Amino acid sequence: MSYRVRVWDNYEYMDESAAYDEGTYASYAEALEAAKKVVRKSLEWQWQPGFTVDQLVTQYVMYGEDPGIICDGPSPEPRFSARDYANELYEEVCRSMALAHERGGPPK
Repeated sequence: MSYRVRVWDNYEYMDESAAYDEGTYASYAEALEAAKKVVRKSLEWQWQPGFTVDQLVTQYVMYGEDPGIICDGPSPEPRFSARDYANELYEEVCRSMALAHERGGPPK
């Protein structure tokens, strides 16, 4: 069984021509890791100096990347929600990006 990570753009929601395949993985765990990386990178890219958590939420919901995991058969794995995962990251990303910005380097 394989798992494909497909990424949609929230700005062009449901526009399949704007979507792309991030990769195909042999396990759900690998696909989940890849999908989570897409969300984190999107949040980091959306962040701007001085952003509050609420501003980052708005920016991501409007323009962020929304990965999904597509299995080539029936899967017992839970459905991945990029929005739910982003909810877990907003505060951390704002904090780490602000610190990195203050230090003049990339987030750690």
